[in-house]
Parts: sequence; structure tokens; C-alpha cells
Amino acid sequence: MKTTLHIGTTKTGTTSIQTFLGANRAVLRENGILYPAILGETTHNAVPIIVPGFVRSSLQKREKLRNPAKWEAYRDRVTAGLAREVAEAAPAHVIVSSEHIHSRCMTPEHFA
Repeated sequence: MKTTLHIGTTKTGTTSIQTFLGANRAVLRENGILYPAILGETTHNAVPIIVPGFVRSSLQKREKLRNPAKWEAYRDRVTAGLAREVAEAAPAHVIVSSEHIHSRCMTPEHFA
């Protein structure tokens, strides 16, 4: 399975790409491409919420993840949901997109 990680910075058209991908999720899926809904309907902010760990970021606060237990429950729900989505779709290609990845996922371990 091929994976494309789109890390657009703000003000570079990332939202337009994400809006297109989200609006065409069904057509993409019919063609073997998964744009996972569990990561976010339009932008995949679950990735920069989960990957760095519990760090009290603005994205984590927006999701009301104010303590490690709430963050862990969110992480577990999203990762289990992503595993289900991938298993059900059995895609040839997965696309993940968030403009917040570039500023919150910065170490090699974040991308492992």
C-alpha cells in the first residue's frame, strides 16, 4: 500500500486540496484511494494531535484533550478507527493531509 503524506503549510492551497479530497472521498475510494474520514472530514488534524504525544497544543485544546487520559482515549479511538477504515477499504493508496504536521511533527520518531 502506497501512502502519501501531504504536509502543506498554511496559505499554500492546502485547504483547497483537502476540500477536494474530502468532497470526493467516495470516488477516490472506488478507485483504490483512501482519504481517511477518522483523521478528519476535511483536514487530518488527528495526526498532529496524536503524533507528538500529549503536549497541550492548541489542536489538543480544541478537541478538549486537557489531560493525558483524554488524549490517550482519543488516540486509541482514532488509531483503531483508522485500522478499521484501512482494513475495510483495502486501498492501494492512502492520502493523509494536514497543514499542521509541519509545525507539530518534527522528529524522525514522529514519522516512524
